Amino acid sequence: MPPRSRPGSHGKASSEELLAFGANGDGQCGFADRAITSSVARSAALLPRVREVRQAACGASHVCVLTASGDAVVAGANDYGQLGTGDLVARQAPLHVRALSGLVVTQVSCGDQHTLLLAAPGHVWAFGSNYAGQLGLGIEAARGKHATPKALTRGNVRGVVCGGNHSILLLGDPSDGPACAVAFGSNAFGQLGSGRDGGHDEGAGVPIKVSAKVESAAAGRYHTLLIIEGGVWGCGRNVSGQLGLGPGGLKGAVTTPMLLETLAPGSLPGVGDKVVQVACGARHSLALSRNGCVWAFGDNTSGQLGLGLIASFAPELFASPRRVEQFIQDVTGDASYGKS
Repeated sequence: MPPRSRPGSHGKASSEELLAFGANGDGQCGFADRAITSSVARSAALLPRVREVRQAACGASHVCVLTASGDAVVAGANDYGQLGTGDLVARQAPLHVRALSGLVVTQVSCGDQHTLLLAAPGHVWAFGSNYAGQLGLGIEAARGKHATPKALTRGNVRGVVCGGNHSILLLGDPSDGPACAVAFGSNAFGQLGSGRDGGHDEGAGVPIKVSAKVESAAAGRYHTLLIIEGGVWGCGRNVSGQLGLGPGGLKGAVTTPMLLETLAPGSLPGVGDKVVQVACGARHSLALSRNGCVWAFGDNTSGQLGLGLIASFAPELFASPRRVEQFIQDVTGDASYGKS
């Protein structure tokens, strides 16, 4: 399954039809009615422009959809230039990112107000907010709004991941095995995994090496999860238990990636089972194992863990991964998970 992206307050599913639900105040779901939609529905506005969806990524109030032909289609809020249209005008009617016409986009990821696109052969394009250096444009680049896609200098990227105000690149040829992960942007809670809590300047625009053995990665608003040698490692903010470190691990900042012992290889039920993919909301996380089991941890104040219950803020109850016994099984492609 393709890597998942940092989500916003709405969700989309990958299939031949584009399905959407949640907040639509900025047109990010592609509905004419801007009211909140609590039921899964076909996104009529997006469908004429997107016949076959390969991936959909959600930001705080914008969306970027990747088509099977390698085009990027955007909609929603654009106050930081996160749609890459060259202006700051919101779009309820989705449109193609014209600045990237002719390129074959292979992956998309959205942060709160920024977007990263991966195009063949391994080049990254970035646009939107750069106030924390989350576009990776270098320390001398303007920290403001970048409404026109900017090309990063690296050409050996295999994956892009956006957190709220930080980003991760996975480098290297897939045939060489695990990737080298580098991160940049806000490090206010140690989400870059550098071993330091450097605020918004420590990693601003300058890539910091996190690990050379990363198989997959995901990022929430202020936290990061990495799969390294079959184990799940987490860093960043953990006051809601979104790192899955257990009640004893609840803290404001985890600056060095720590192993989730309960999801380590050999700890999961089932012979040889291990985590193969992770996904993050703003303050909660999900892990998918090779045997098809889903584990959830973190904030559950809106029932976002899928455990069949809703609890007031009680992080000690959900700070350890819990197996999700029931979940939707007809969404077999890529999905973005909401912030609540």
